[in-house]
Amino acid sequence: MPSFTHGGGGGTPAKPLIIGYLGDGKWARFALLKFLNDERLKVAFVILRVKKDMKLQKLAQKFAIPHFVCENINDEKSLRLIESFKPDLLVSMSFDQIFKARILEAFEGKIINCHASKLPFYRGRNNLNWVLINDEKEFGVSVHFVDSGVDTGDLILQKCFAINDKDDYSTLLKRAYKACAFLLYEAVLLFLNPPVRAYSQQGFVCKRRVEGDERIDWTLSTRELFNFIRALNVPNLGASAFIDGVLIKFYKSKMLKQEFKGVVGEIVSVNNEGFVVCTKDGALKITHYKGEVALGSFFDTHGGGGGVTPLKKAELWKMSRVSLDAFLGEKSGNFSEDLYFNKDYARLYGEVFEFSFEKNGKLFKTIALKKQIPNTPFFDLQSPYGYSGFYSNSNDESFLKQALESLKQRALSENIIAFFLRLHPFDTNLSFYEANLDFFKKERQIVLINCTQEFTSLRKAYSPRILSYVKKARKELKISFCDKSFSKDFCELYEKTMQRNRADSFYFFNQKYFDTLFTFKQNIVLRAEFEGRILAFASFFVGEEFAYYHLSANCNEKNANAALLDFFFEFCVKKGVKFVLLGGGVKDDDNLYYFKSRFSTLWTHFSIGGLVFDTLNYEKLCEGKQNAFFLKYRSCAGGGGGG
Repeated sequence: MPSFTHGGGGGTPAKPLIIGYLGDGKWARFALLKFLNDERLKVAFVILRVKKDMKLQKLAQKFAIPHFVCENINDEKSLRLIESFKPDLLVSMSFDQIFKARILEAFEGKIINCHASKLPFYRGRNNLNWVLINDEKEFGVSVHFVDSGVDTGDLILQKCFAINDKDDYSTLLKRAYKACAFLLYEAVLLFLNPPVRAYSQQGFVCKRRVEGDERIDWTLSTRELFNFIRALNVPNLGASAFIDGVLIKFYKSKMLKQEFKGVVGEIVSVNNEGFVVCTKDGALKITHYKGEVALGSFFDTHGGGGGVTPLKKAELWKMSRVSLDAFLGEKSGNFSEDLYFNKDYARLYGEVFEFSFEKNGKLFKTIALKKQIPNTPFFDLQSPYGYSGFYSNSNDESFLKQALESLKQRALSENIIAFFLRLHPFDTNLSFYEANLDFFKKERQIVLINCTQEFTSLRKAYSPRILSYVKKARKELKISFCDKSFSKDFCELYEKTMQRNRADSFYFFNQKYFDTLFTFKQNIVLRAEFEGRILAFASFFVGEEFAYYHLSANCNEKNANAALLDFFFEFCVKKGVKFVLLGGGVKDDDNLYYFKSRFSTLWTHFSIGGLVFDTLNYEKLCEGKQNAFFLKYRSCAGGGGGG
């Protein structure tokens, strides 16, 4: 096996080594700073993940380094961009796209990656979790050449670090941040004096964590449970267990030597330092957790041997519900080009108001309906039906405040006194808006479909009953895509559906509305037929990352609407959509929300907000109006609901 030594050519090269850097996270920022502090190296550009690291972007801006987001690192546009800088070396640190033949051939032997494991072992994702779960005594950091496999390229440098029982995921991650940066820097220096020697590897790949992996298996030993808990001890993870269906999160535990009398999952001691729970071969003291526990209560062991009655599938499904914030930890996503920001879509509802504010590559924009307030010279703004609100590619609060002030001045110049907003659930600035808008409310719950998985896995989030209905309906019904010739049929069935459901007039749309829907490229309409008779239609909007359930109409037969949704989710998985926003009901406990919630355990709140531009006239118009709307002088849900 070759040894690794600095090539030893001596002295500073005539010109610096030109680096193209692709990265994300703390380790990428730490390594970038080391590159920037070495005059022998020149970072020509930085490519960020699509879900970009704003701190890495700011660091690139600070040092005037060109930085980009490449939706597909392997397409012709990205390749031409990279080649234009003529890099000597491409360096990857936590970049999340697989390099394919085109770029590998163009930069053969010139792409390296840093991986937080002792390769050839623990390739793939979430390796620091897995080394703890598997009770390893050390973890590694490796720098390797990139080939067509997953972390399979020849090794350049590697270093290992001991793991003891005081370690958990957060301590390993903290050590890995710095270790990766140092080792990657050392590996890059080797390219100052080529050739760089490397050796081949063989090993296995770690699977990516998916929803449900965090649930505790009470059939595990005390040691295995201890390892599992410490592998998931960061706030957005946590090992999950349940007491009577109520979620309890575990973050830290201790293995106890003394014996306790109790069955598996029973809480036998509670004090200010935590609680003790019995395992199959001992006991654990849980010292850091979230939730309420009581002496003598039992964790649901799901048939794990503790004498607790196994739960039915339906009960387990109900217990598995998780919020978007808990699922993702940190939200991201680009919805700026989705149909809700399309002027022609907004025009369906009235006069369109568009606003954008740009500064130093930062963008803020919104679209709204401009409506005159009856019997006054004033106007107000409302987000179009759906999910739009604001969009910004920046989380810089100073920039956002400047944008809002510019929006205010524009509004005042047009006699606009207020703005009612329907905000996008994946907007990364929701906490800023909550603090800075004149009105903000997390309103009804909406259901989300996670399409970043295989379709068979996606279906596991369905309730057991709806899954059986859907499977039968998909066998019986013919599902097809519709063109504009079906516009009239869709409109007629939709009107019958709304009448049957006694819907508010706000939700009725005329034939012209349906005709226009069919002109939008992002709109997809499906129909379900049984023996030649149409039983249901459904309209969806499909963007790059997000898709939206817009309208549906049905005869309430053969679960046709459910079959259309199932078909559409499968379509989105194949297309690469990340999430479908299924929406909610008129309220959280109505039949519409109940129906939608049967398709997923993932949910979030739909947030609404309001801005007052002209306080004096806004307050005058609202005076004496007894309703819960932000625009109190309007009396219908379409006029700015918010109560």
